[in-house]
Amino acid sequence: MSSDRLTPRRILLVAGFFPPLAPSGSTRAPSLARHWLAQGHDVRVLSARNRLTSKVLKHELPEERVTFVPFPEVESLREAAAFHLFGRVPPTPADGGGSPATPPAGAGGGTPRLASLPYRKQIADLYWDMMFIPDKHLFWSRTATTAGRALVERWKPDLLYSSGPPHSGHIVARHLAAACGAPWVAELRDEWAGNPYGVQNWLRTIIERRMERRTLHDATALVAVTRTTQRTLDQLHGKPVALSMNGYDPVDFDGLETVTPLDPDKLTIVHAGSIYIGKRDPSSLFAATARLGALASRVNLLFYGEQADSLASLARHYGVEASVTISPPITRREVLEIERRADVLLLCRWNDPAEDGIIPGKLFEYIGARRPILVIGSETGEAAEIVREGQFGLVSNDPDRLAAQLRGWIEAKAQTPRLEDVPNISGRDYTRAGQFDALDSFLARTLA
Repeated sequence: MSSDRLTPRRILLVAGFFPPLAPSGSTRAPSLARHWLAQGHDVRVLSARNRLTSKVLKHELPEERVTFVPFPEVESLREAAAFHLFGRVPPTPADGGGSPATPPAGAGGGTPRLASLPYRKQIADLYWDMMFIPDKHLFWSRTATTAGRALVERWKPDLLYSSGPPHSGHIVARHLAAACGAPWVAELRDEWAGNPYGVQNWLRTIIERRMERRTLHDATALVAVTRTTQRTLDQLHGKPVALSMNGYDPVDFDGLETVTPLDPDKLTIVHAGSIYIGKRDPSSLFAATARLGALASRVNLLFYGEQADSLASLARHYGVEASVTISPPITRREVLEIERRADVLLLCRWNDPAEDGIIPGKLFEYIGARRPILVIGSETGEAAEIVREGQFGLVSNDPDRLAAQLRGWIEAKAQTPRLEDVPNISGRDYTRAGQFDALDSFLARTLA
């Protein structure tokens, strides 16, 4: 533990995604809130009531410390235009709201004149993309600012801390920091403008970059979770930037030290989370499995998520559907148990230089699970370096090399019902506590 200590404070954490109303990968914000509570801080959380989520996570905080703010769904381009032109938004649903809906096919249905134009779908898609800047939590930024102002009036925080994406949360935190006069620190888990997984539109990028500069100009300091993002933020904004990577919580694996294999006869490779076909997808692994011939029957590729149709189509394309099992999302505790029982854990990366500065949070969870990690897609970048340097597994996108590795694992599997755990080789601290301690030291120095 560093000698720099962050003195007890009242901290308001603003995060558009917070369990249970959050995607399955939204684990950093609740872990940070629990860490600060354990350090003696008085922590409150302001988040969005995202209705359309799988609710597979728990925040494990006292309920009175978390405020979920409803926000209106947007179901047509007409509603989006009404907001931008006249400041009107549709009523918030009685059940507490949700994320703005994805525009229906041919989204021009909400704007009659648009529907009659040539290339109407392309125009409608462009219109829709340009309306929701910086993200689809745009309407939440209004309702959350209103609710947040009421909160800071009765409970004045000493520190505002926003974590995004969604980056609309930074806009909320900026307004609240100005309202109560507290310092504000913005954490960017992904880059804002120019994010390779964002909407690819040159005009939108220009607008987002200006919005990012204007918003973060008022931040006291910034936090990045990768070195690449840390350098980018330093160059763009000229503010103190901390590096606080994602990590894993050893306590999450309590009770999972001794486990039985998922399948004593088949090599089981597990992926739990989002797949992005054409970017982060298992194409090279499917190609490698197809090269195994009859040995492919000794492999079971397990996917837990919401991408059943696209994954099934990809498996059929490579002729490996018999080796692929696709299941809906499961709770985080179930994911951790399955990861411990699996033989190998799969990390899909995008084979593009834009991926080099991205470290999926899932990687640290895999390190905590101590199972061999198979990284496919990009062979370069920070995530690949962590796996190679820590000797946590194999990094490759070559189907022939992957097939050779699969054969080796199948051979080892014939000798033991479950592949051995990865030795704790790396000397770096990849726990959340270690990363949060570094963050606390940075905040103590910056806010002194």
